[in-house]
Amino acid sequence: MGFNEGDMKAFCRRMITPGGTMPGRGAAAGRANRGIQVSFVAEINLRKACFYRNYMNRIQRPFVAATATLA
Repeated sequence: MGFNEGDMKAFCRRMITPGGTMPGRGAAAGRANRGIQVSFVAEINLRKACFYRNYMNRIQRPFVAATATLA
């Protein structure tokens, strides 16, 4: 099962803003969960890797993760 470009955009958005709260310590209340920083370049690279995986599936070739490099 492959992801499409919209799925990868939603995946990156979920990493950046997952929602919910993180537990606080002592008298401090919980704080908002800010997620992790995902740069625009990293998001583009994830989308390219997704496209490459779907392309390899479409042409019926095995996907080897070692070949999915930026070079």
